[in-house]
This record gives sequence, C-alpha cells and structure tokens, in this order.
Amino acid sequence: MGTKVRLSLSKGLKNWLREKHDIYVRYLCIETGLELKEELIRNIQIVPKGNEFELHIIYSEKKEIKKYEGNRAMVIDPNSGNFMVIGIEGVRTPYIIDGKCLKSLLRKYLKKIAKLQSLKDNLKNKGLPYHRVEERISRLWTKIERLLRYYAHTVSNITLELAIKHGVREIWIGNIVKNKNQGSSLNSIVNQMWKLLPHGKVKEYLKYKAEPYGIIVDFVDEKYTSGVDSTLECGVYKENYTPELRIKRGLFKTSRGYLNADVNAIRNMLKKLGKFDLETGLGNPLRLRVFY
Repeated sequence: MGTKVRLSLSKGLKNWLREKHDIYVRYLCIETGLELKEELIRNIQIVPKGNEFELHIIYSEKKEIKKYEGNRAMVIDPNSGNFMVIGIEGVRTPYIIDGKCLKSLLRKYLKKIAKLQSLKDNLKNKGLPYHRVEERISRLWTKIERLLRYYAHTVSNITLELAIKHGVREIWIGNIVKNKNQGSSLNSIVNQMWKLLPHGKVKEYLKYKAEPYGIIVDFVDEKYTSGVDSTLECGVYKENYTPELRIKRGLFKTSRGYLNADVNAIRNMLKKLGKFDLETGLGNPLRLRVFY
C-alpha cells in the first residue's frame, strides 16, 4: 500500500478507454503522499468538483483512552433560537449556545431557494430550459450543507471543552431531536428550519469526540421538564406540571422569581437523572456565539 492507492476499473470503463483513447490499463494508481495501512482504510471515493476531482479516503484510527477524571453530569436542551442550553451538575452558570445567527442565514438561503424553485416551475410549465436554475438551487443546498456541518462541528467542540473543564463524565441530550421528522403544526419555513438545525449531527460528532475521554453521550427524556417548577423539591411528573407558569416562551415563573424557561428545563432534566442540587444553573446564563 505505502503512499499509493490502487483502484480497480470496471469492464465498461476499460473498454471505453481502449476504444476512445487507445489506453490499455487494468488499474488506476494514485499517489497520495500519505503513509497508509490497508487494514485501516474503510472506503475510498473519487468526487467530482467542477473540472477537478477530489480523492476522499475514509480512514480508521485506533483510539486511545486519554487520562481524564470526572464524575459530573451535563444536560443539554436542544432548541432553535437558543440552539442548545447546557447545564452542568453543581455549576451555577448555565451556558446558552446561540442559534439566531444560524437561523438568519438559513432563512436567507431558503428564501433564495424558494424564489428559484418558483422560477424553475414557471420555466418548466412554459417548456423552456431550466437546468441553469437547477444548478443554482443545487449550489445553495451545498452551501447550506457546509454551513450546518461547520456549525455542528464547532458546537460539539465547544460542548466537549466545557465538559472537560468541569469534569463531566456523562452528557445527556434532550430526546426531542428524535422526533424531528414527525408532523408539525409549525408553518412551513419555521418547520423546515427546525428540521435543518443540526442537533442530531452535534450528538453524533460529540459522541465520537468524547469517546477517547471515556465520556458517554446519550438521550434523556424531556417529558414535563418545561412545565415543572425546578426550584421546588418535587419530582418531574404530570402531577407537578404547571405550564401556565411559563408566562412567555423564554420565561418561567418559579417560587424564587423568574427564570429562563430553557434553564428551568435543564434543571428538571438533572432532577430526572438524580444529579441535582437547588443552586445548579441559577447563575446568569453565559451566551456563546459560533459567529455573528
């Protein structure tokens, strides 16, 4: 193997090269400049990029468990404007990862796509060529895909840094993201943005990034967490569910005053895990922005 990869060619491609270009080859050899081990290669892809091609090698590495001590729990409440609200057992400061800038960019791209889609349908109905419009739509979706991938990686890195800083051993994410593909009463543009927000990708990236530290990442049930007063010493059950105390979307009226509704939810999630004290998360939230 060394630094080269050798790819087999299909019979049809070999015949085409022979007939059209008088080229007789059985394999395609590519110099990568990388020291490769055959047993660690999982997949190889050649991806067209305009007039050029990219070689993608999916490579597996042996992960070593890093020395790390921690016994706290972290809970994450996924939302839209507040993309993720993070609470850590025994830490007064809750963290809010801002999602408003991401939503603003998504809204801009989706509006452009909607206009181009309308133009495409109009041209199609008139029997006119519309392939250029299709290409523009495809480029916009590629931009969205790259934006979401970058955002998800950045958020997972921020979350892992917070976990290591505060000695976290377990990371629990609200299971609402499992139901993203189900029907919704939200209007189409809002629903489309909610489905695009990369909460699932963040969990996926966070899981493999946290693995070398021995940190587990899993889902926790969010049921009733948004409507139970977290300042009371009571369980998170239907009997204690008082959604009327949520006076508006971002504010909850507790026995100790007003509290950010998402922070109230993460405190209740910690209650469900049995990892709770009455002071956790009651400090001023610290808002983190991926970009402005």
